[in-house]
Amino acid sequence: MAKTLKLDVQRGRIEVPEIPGESATDEQKSERTLALVGELKAELPEVEKLIETAPREAIVRLWVLRSHLDAHPVRWIRNYAQRKEWNDLAKRIEELRDQAGGSLEEGKAKQMWDDLPFARDTLQLLWGKLRAQGEVLRLILSPLGKLQFAKIRYQREGPEDLSRVCREIEESLAGGADMDGQVTAWGEPNLAALLAAAPPTQLPPALTPRTGLGVGLLVGGVLLLAGGGALLGTNAAVGGGLLAVGVILAGLGGANLAGALKRKGALPGEFVDLGARFRERLYLTCCLRGLYQLTSRFTRASDALDSYQKEHGGAPRWKRVKLEEKDLTQVFAQGTEAWHPKETIESWLNDQVTKAFRLDSQSLAAPGDIDPEAWEMIYRAYQLASDDQGVGGKHLDVVADLLFIKRGENTEAERKRVFAEIRAAAQAADRERATR
Repeated sequence: MAKTLKLDVQRGRIEVPEIPGESATDEQKSERTLALVGELKAELPEVEKLIETAPREAIVRLWVLRSHLDAHPVRWIRNYAQRKEWNDLAKRIEELRDQAGGSLEEGKAKQMWDDLPFARDTLQLLWGKLRAQGEVLRLILSPLGKLQFAKIRYQREGPEDLSRVCREIEESLAGGADMDGQVTAWGEPNLAALLAAAPPTQLPPALTPRTGLGVGLLVGGVLLLAGGGALLGTNAAVGGGLLAVGVILAGLGGANLAGALKRKGALPGEFVDLGARFRERLYLTCCLRGLYQLTSRFTRASDALDSYQKEHGGAPRWKRVKLEEKDLTQVFAQGTEAWHPKETIESWLNDQVTKAFRLDSQSLAAPGDIDPEAWEMIYRAYQLASDDQGVGGKHLDVVADLLFIKRGENTEAERKRVFAEIRAAAQAADRERATR
């Protein structure tokens, strides 16, 4: 069977198969290398027939054979006398390449020989970019446009625009930094109600207005009014003075008491509003961590491809290879189906990546999709991320990926594991804070 060098769409790698691994013995490596030399020699007669009729195909096949040979270095052959077979084969491949190049324009064979590894490395990097790009583009962000308080322009013009969405979320979160202290003031007993945007279960003493002063002033004023009224018949001047002071004290007390009761009555509504705003803050924080992961993967993959191309002839070289030298890229494509004349390796690879990773559309989770237990875990991870130890961000990243990016997948077992880790970390942080 003719040797090939195909892209593994699951791994994004173009590698020679069946190379002895690190655990292989020197003897096993030697035996495999000698066997490969024999296999490659057996292919040469067929390749030689192509030199006159299809010189480009001959050069491509010779490069594939040489790639297999290079993946099994001559040093693996333990018997020094047998190493001659490896060296003779390498020399013969070069001779046949030069013969095939004689039928082409000057310098074309060398260019093809150099373009083939360039195409191989570019395809591996392109696979990484296309996979990361597919993850970005498949995620529908419309829930970000339906939030109650934040205004996020979630529509994107391309995968790069996800960075702009992240910046808008960052700006929105920066404006609500004071909410953390407000949430802490309501205390742990109200946490479940806060995360459910429900009325508080109890009013913390620190937040509840004191009514003692108002009651005291009111009672004192009433007593003075009573005493002043009693003295009016016997001592009008004193009685009148007491009545005047009593009216003032009673008025002050009543106003103070009314204000305190009004403030106390407003607290449940303020709590519900705080809960709604804080839930949205948690939601955006989690969204941002998940989107950071996506945009980071895409940026790294895109930068890696751009950097490689800049160092090896730039985008014009890749454009020439993929459009004018299609045989140099199609050699790496799995399958034998014919390509449309306008199709390139990029369109083929994009289809393969989409099929392999089911990169169909998926919507970002909306606040209403998050259950009470998940809300608590998001909050615990959020607390850990703000902890002085600075180690909690990893929990927020994990829960963001679980609840927002992997949504729709079967993640029940992973959910139990992640939530258990967050609970354990939160309990440990609580114990450490208690010992400070």
